[in-house]
Amino acid sequence: EAVSDALWARVAQLEFLAGRGKLGKEVCFRFILQHPEQLADYAVTQLWSDPLVYHKWTLIAVRKPFSMLVRGKDHSFEGERTVASWFASAHPDVSMYPCHTLQDDMSGVMLLGTSKSVCQSCKLLFDEEKVKKTYHALVLGHPDWPEETRLDFPARGGRPITFVR
Repeated sequence: EAVSDALWARVAQLEFLAGRGKLGKEVCFRFILQHPEQLADYAVTQLWSDPLVYHKWTLIAVRKPFSMLVRGKDHSFEGERTVASWFASAHPDVSMYPCHTLQDDMSGVMLLGTSKSVCQSCKLLFDEEKVKKTYHALVLGHPDWPEETRLDFPARGGRPITFVR
């Protein structure tokens, strides 16, 4: 994908959010000045897929950029990029089932199943904590924390196990 396509898609998203009052224009401006590389980082990237079984994938791992919806919502704007729209374009004959949640404002790896049964099997692995998600945060500056700090508040209802080093 051309960098300019991703850049204009991100700019359209920022304009939409500012127009709806979700982000102030000053916040958008600071974001662009402080993190210009993020303007072009607005594309889903396929990282891995299981070997083809009878010419069909069952599990695909993708990298979701921050602030991208997994699926469109009522408050989405026309042409907004989502993981689902990328998947439909990249794999038009295959259904997509997210195997776990990844908040819209987070970036990271998402597992996508191509059937409900694969999706349910993956969800069970997460529920039984046989597979775990790890969130990493990048901090600008130097917080005045001891060597290791535990943040013990849930992130949108999840159980926190967060340490800062």
